[in-house]
Amino acid sequence: MIAAIRRWPSTIRGSTPGMPRIGLVLGGGGVVGQAFHAGVLAALYDATGWDARDAAVIVGTSAGAVVAVELRAGLGPLDQVAICAGRKLSADGRRLLTRLGPEPNVSPSRVDVDLREAARSYHRLSTRAILSPLTVQPGVLASASMPPGRISTEWLSARVRWLNGGGAWPERPLWVSAVRLDSGKRVMYGAPGEPRVDLGDAVAGSCAIPGYFAPVLIDGAFHVDGGAHSPTSADVLQARGLDLVVVSSPMSLAAMAGWHGADVVMRNSHHRTLAVEMARVRRNGTPVVAFEPGTRDLEVMGSLLSDSLDPDRMSAVQHRIRASAPDWLSRETIRFLQSSARAA
Repeated sequence: MIAAIRRWPSTIRGSTPGMPRIGLVLGGGGVVGQAFHAGVLAALYDATGWDARDAAVIVGTSAGAVVAVELRAGLGPLDQVAICAGRKLSADGRRLLTRLGPEPNVSPSRVDVDLREAARSYHRLSTRAILSPLTVQPGVLASASMPPGRISTEWLSARVRWLNGGGAWPERPLWVSAVRLDSGKRVMYGAPGEPRVDLGDAVAGSCAIPGYFAPVLIDGAFHVDGGAHSPTSADVLQARGLDLVVVSSPMSLAAMAGWHGADVVMRNSHHRTLAVEMARVRRNGTPVVAFEPGTRDLEVMGSLLSDSLDPDRMSAVQHRIRASAPDWLSRETIRFLQSSARAA
């Protein structure tokens, strides 16, 4: 794993005196990505005492949106590990779920998709790509060209609403990335200026992996996985007056990792995208700490192409990442996060 840190501020600019404002970015990556996030957040908690629930803003894409919702609902880093490892939650976590009542019993199922509307969305998007070159991300165009998936995400929507008392958004900032298929544009639901939609729908749209999950109809348009635009969307936190941005990026590859798996081209591409996004954040004076898997991590995580949805890997992945992440924490990072933990 690799940590990238640039231009630490000489003073803390928190909105509350002495309270650092930390942004947290949780990228996509399926259930294996969810376990990666759990390991990173638990490692940060172990090493510094910083609890990701205290982040000033959380940006979630796909699997990262799921973890972001759980954090905002009150399930902290150690509960994230417990979820991935199949262990009992903490006492606080158990009390939280007890107050919420029985979890919805909605199983994944196949659904019918309006194929004509899906075809119209792709036609509009491809026309835009032809008439206005470079305005549509290649990943978005490729996603739109796939036959629509048929697995419903209603089970996920139901769980999100259960955790948050309905479709309302949490009080503390939570931004969820998805892609509108008709325009190809990234939508950051929950961010200032974006439409206010049902939280369950937003997370389901963010997780709608093209070709597998059915696209989600939001605000009159089909939406798919935000990872089609960017695996992390860290750039949305540029110029936000934050003191630090922490990025957990399961889909990319640490620089010079030496990985030679079948997904190496895809992972290197995601690493380059993240590097550009981090540079934009740093240009505005905000330091960035990014966690990306290295070769030994990927030996446990497996391939993006075939293993990212394998729940049997989750326990081993969170354990591996929780053990390896501290190796890449600088003393400066540790001191800063420790000060944030004390201020909280």
